[in-house]
Amino acid sequence: MIEKLLHTLGFSADEARLYLALWQSGPTAVGRIAQRLGMPRSSLYGLLDRLVQKGIVSWEDTGGGVRRYHAEPPKALEAIFQRRRQELEDAQKDFQRLLPQLSKQSRGDFSAPRMTVYQGKAQLKNILSDIFLYQDIETYSLWPIKLMMDVLGADYFRHHNITRIQKRIHVKAIWPAASTVDAAKHPYLGGGSGFLREIRIAPPEMDFTMGYWIYGDQVAVLSSVKECFGFVLESREFANMLRVQHMAVWALSKPFETPPKAVAGFLAQHGSKSGGAKKPPSKPKAG
Repeated sequence: MIEKLLHTLGFSADEARLYLALWQSGPTAVGRIAQRLGMPRSSLYGLLDRLVQKGIVSWEDTGGGVRRYHAEPPKALEAIFQRRRQELEDAQKDFQRLLPQLSKQSRGDFSAPRMTVYQGKAQLKNILSDIFLYQDIETYSLWPIKLMMDVLGADYFRHHNITRIQKRIHVKAIWPAASTVDAAKHPYLGGGSGFLREIRIAPPEMDFTMGYWIYGDQVAVLSSVKECFGFVLESREFANMLRVQHMAVWALSKPFETPPKAVAGFLAQHGSKSGGAKKPPSKPKAG
């Protein structure tokens, strides 16, 4: 397990073996390390230098030009994890800033539709991940929420809604009357400005077991657990067609009010501080 974690941090297999050997043996001269690992001394010097630079191995001069190397406590790896996480966060921010520029440099118009198909519960949990490439946008869903929870699970929706609110992704959600949820049991599925979500209940005769979610020029379509499949289609025409359908159903649907007491705790911790006007999407639309 430790070797796997070290690989995740960018350590080679030999670097991971060397660090663990030093930690288990205590301060050791290069000759003994070479014997223990069955590696030539010439190779060890390069590995040791890299581990010293990474801050997880140190050395001391015992006299006569002989160095003894020792591993820093595993707690030192925490600093590397922190640096790596910060580097990834900084890279993500830089990438988001570059997206408009990259879009302008594109040759031609991305007009060809693209589809990704998902099957089985494990794959379906990735179906809405692409929505978080956007922020500060309006989205639209026709969503049998109770059935969708059977497919993806309550924990998934709790995490998804916390992230959605952080990204300021607004949603106009239409639920069928036969597939609603109790906000007292699932407070993260409430509606209102704090949730950046407006919910309406479709007329009783409009019952459906599949759902779709429109964001940008993309549509995520998800079945119930009975068929357990879904797809994401990137197509401006398809997305616009479903928006028109959504508008028609929205006009016929009734507002769904969430009891304030049922969701007060969730909103206090995760709710949006402002339900104000939305900015243009930070991710450029394909097409």
